[in-house]
Amino acid sequence: MNNASLLLDKGVDAVDGKVGTVHDLYFDENTWTVRYMVVDTGKWLSGRKVLVAPEAIVKPWHHQPEIAIKLTTEQIRSGPDLDATMPMVDQKLRSANELAGYHVQAADGEVGEVDDLLLDDELSRILFLVVEVKGVLFGKKVLAGPSLISRVDGEAFTVHVDGNRQALKNSQEYNPAA
Repeated sequence: MNNASLLLDKGVDAVDGKVGTVHDLYFDENTWTVRYMVVDTGKWLSGRKVLVAPEAIVKPWHHQPEIAIKLTTEQIRSGPDLDATMPMVDQKLRSANELAGYHVQAADGEVGEVDDLLLDDELSRILFLVVEVKGVLFGKKVLAGPSLISRVDGEAFTVHVDGNRQALKNSQEYNPAA
């Protein structure tokens, strides 16, 4: 498992040179499948944010200092621009950056907030949300699988989970060293 937050600002290398940094991930909130990595091209391509499919990422990626992709700089140049695809993104996909910090609401009240997302090694699925539980002295963090999530409310910045607060507080504790 890999933290989505560790991807942010990581350099991205095309087969023929550096193209920018990772800006975000977009995922389908119904299937929790990663659909795109958003690459900020910085000064190259006038600072465009370009969508790159996870299939283009050279594996393994998680222990590398840069993310290598199987695309040329020309393919990136002609790739879909985030600004041009915003209506599609707004309606069907959710930003991993935006989800971090959302409140987590159980049937009987607020539990805490989303601290991070854990991804599979293929960068294709979100396996867990890391939830920082409120009301715990030492900042306990627990794992909430997508199957626990009933809906995501982008207007209220809230993730709704099935069950009550105590059930989520008793979920598997997040251990980043594991």
